[in-house]
Amino acid sequence: MLTFTGETTTVEVEVAGGRLVGQVLPPGPAEIEVRSAEGTTGVPADDLGRFTVASAAGPFSLRLRLAGDRTVVTDWISGH
Repeated sequence: MLTFTGETTTVEVEVAGGRLVGQVLPPGPAEIEVRSAEGTTGVPADDLGRFTVASAAGPFSLRLRLAGDRTVVTDWISGH
């Protein structure tokens, strides 16, 4: 599991079984964009901050669009 911690937001992600499973903390709805060389895939996080998306081959980065027009971007992560 990988954890990214910012000033007010933490993102925990794990790549398992060809899927990226994560949670935004503190919990709350958010739009998650998974960016990779293959393109960008967007998925919503639920009210508990949880999200699941098919993982891209190779490096990826997450962009989170949170309440209050806040955006958080992670470093690039080697997916496989």
